[in-house]
Amino acid sequence: MILLLISLNYLGYAEGEIKALEKIYPEFYKIVEGKGYIPSIDLNKAERLIKYNDDGKNPFFAYARGEIRRLQKQNSDQFYTNAIERANRYDELFLLDKMFIRLNLLKYSKNVESKILNSLKSSNVVANFPLSKLYEELGLEFIRNGITQKGIHTLEFAARIAPPRSSLNLVLMKAYFPLNVAKSFYYFGRYFSSVRFFFDRILLYSNMLTFLTVFFALFIISIMLNGFIDSVTYLSRLFSISTGLKQGWIPAAIFSLFVFIPLKYFIFVFIIFSLLKIGRGKGILVGSLAVLMVCTMIVNMPLKNAYSNKNWEYFYKLRYDPVNSEVKSIHHPYNIWLVGIHFLKNGKYSDARNEFRTLLGSERKKSDVLNNIGLTYYFEGELDSALVLFKSTLEYDPKNSVYNFNIAHVYSRMLEFEKASNHFNMAKGIQDRESEGIETYPPDRWVYEVFMSHNWVKRYANIFIIATFCFGIFLIILFLFIRQKNSSICSVCGSPLVIDLELEEKKVCERCYKILSQSRSKGVRERLKRKIIKRATNIFSLKVYLLNLFLPGTAHVGTGFWGNGSIYILLVTALIVSRLSNKILIITQTYEFKSYFGTVSWYILLAITYISILISTRRISERGYGRKS
Repeated sequence: MILLLISLNYLGYAEGEIKALEKIYPEFYKIVEGKGYIPSIDLNKAERLIKYNDDGKNPFFAYARGEIRRLQKQNSDQFYTNAIERANRYDELFLLDKMFIRLNLLKYSKNVESKILNSLKSSNVVANFPLSKLYEELGLEFIRNGITQKGIHTLEFAARIAPPRSSLNLVLMKAYFPLNVAKSFYYFGRYFSSVRFFFDRILLYSNMLTFLTVFFALFIISIMLNGFIDSVTYLSRLFSISTGLKQGWIPAAIFSLFVFIPLKYFIFVFIIFSLLKIGRGKGILVGSLAVLMVCTMIVNMPLKNAYSNKNWEYFYKLRYDPVNSEVKSIHHPYNIWLVGIHFLKNGKYSDARNEFRTLLGSERKKSDVLNNIGLTYYFEGELDSALVLFKSTLEYDPKNSVYNFNIAHVYSRMLEFEKASNHFNMAKGIQDRESEGIETYPPDRWVYEVFMSHNWVKRYANIFIIATFCFGIFLIILFLFIRQKNSSICSVCGSPLVIDLELEEKKVCERCYKILSQSRSKGVRERLKRKIIKRATNIFSLKVYLLNLFLPGTAHVGTGFWGNGSIYILLVTALIVSRLSNKILIITQTYEFKSYFGTVSWYILLAITYISILISTRRISERGYGRKS
């Protein structure tokens, strides 16, 4: 199982191999580096020197001879293929692939990449993070230089050799947009499919909960903003009728409070005014959304706490790429198990055995631990000891595919092919594995014990969360048990009635009553009504446009277009969350070209949102201003 293809901490060794060409023929080395063709180079001399110094092991000597054939417009397939066959380490394969991609020799690039994938599969490794990072950097370099197709090809392979790096799917989504919208959506979907990896699942769930929290908060603000405006309008009319002063005194007083008192105190003023005319149904809805928002925050807090743990990245790498990860001394079964796998993958069988044996004191997953100890003996060639341990695992689970697979390999090496065949038949679903043995991993749920062993009461004793929850429960109880009288509106201008006046057997406000009662002529009154309605419509249109410009969807929510309002608030949530992603989301990596792709896409979406909201707001204006027909 342990091949030479197991580590890639740096590229120093492979770079030393390729530098050997420079000592032989410096001018030709520049061609190999990809710095262009120099006409004065004697290709025949280069061929003789390289052939003379070739030890049959250095893959870059074979590659150089292939380059000579290519430049001479001869068939270079034999030498390129030989270079790939000689490469037995990831650093060598990466440098070869890098040169093939730059020369647009994608046929050989695919052969290199197939060899890398087969190596990962045969060694039963989920990912190679250092190698994926190198391919990512190469892909981003191509994209920055305007070579988009090569950049996408390289980034796609970076994602294939490290599936848990879900953020690469978002990079590819941005790279494809707008070249291929279908592919862009495909990688957006791939980002969500990464939930099959435990650590990515935590990140995704946390970010989705953050998104929902922001959405609920904006929805609450939009409902309360409508209630605030209705309350201010109503109180202004009431103040004017009671005192004889102008209605503008109330809005002026509220604006003064906004300017002169701290914002945290003004929020209380805003809430109190909003609740006066919010209505029973909307009041219960606001309370319910506040409780839901608190629930999303409470569920999200342990997830964010796990990610903020200093050992998060350590466990993430050790779980999915145990070969290239460093190990720490953390006395917990989850870590001990993964450290044992790290030693097993790197050929330190005695150290691996010692780690696994410390887990035998517990009955938790004992059969899997015995399986891993058996592998350490198997790879050391002690087949009898390995077989005893493997057979003991069948006492716990006789039909386990992994246990039978490993036993089958032991019997194969003992040349007992009939017994091997019987156990291979029981290894359902994994018979085609190229690995000689399969190790078992600890349950990912154990990581909760490492990250989330904190005092819940202390963590959730947050003033904002408690206050929001109490506010939500208070609103639900208040509007459930205190029935508000339905507000009547003027049959002419649609404004809320402060005092009930009747004209022509219809309820009208004091302002319309004063204007219309000046004449008893029906024709004159109709002309006055049309004038009042036109003015009221203009004021209503201005109001809904301002509300939607301040927070898109607010006017829709206030006028009963709940579906449209929800969609616009959802869009605004997406824009806010994406803009503040580095502050409120769990972001695993930051990319240099993110500012270009992210900013341009963000402003495009912002423009589309506001254009559509202006068009949609016109529909509200045409519908009317709330006047009963």
